[in-house]
Amino acid sequence: LALASLSKEEQTLRAYFVSTSDVVSFLEELQSTGKAFGTTVEVVSVSSGGEGKASHLAIALKIDGSFDGVVRTLGALEYSPRDIAVNDAVLGISGKAHWIATASITVGTRAKPKAPAPVKSAATASTTATTTP
Repeated sequence: LALASLSKEEQTLRAYFVSTSDVVSFLEELQSTGKAFGTTVEVVSVSSGGEGKASHLAIALKIDGSFDGVVRTLGALEYSPRDIAVNDAVLGISGKAHWIATASITVGTRAKPKAPAPVKSAATASTTATTTP
């Protein structure tokens, strides 16, 4: 029972970070975020990096649409169920009632799970052992 609960919590935690093997689908997810608010989200640049064991993606975005839509899109990104931080955002008007936001966000990533290492049996270990004279 405790193991099943732990497995469920592990899945929840894994979903909080972007898998390094799913970056493209995550970028597509970012671009589709604005559709619900009538905005267009463009991924301008992506770079990887991180210090120590924690790694992140640095992503520059451009969001076009109405003032309300642009601000709601930024909020949806910042409060999504992911490890996302909006580092900076610049909001400006371009034409009548058309707004553009440029923003840089940081997204936490996790490595693709590794396959477990093969375990040697006692019989295999004894046949491969070497002796030194």
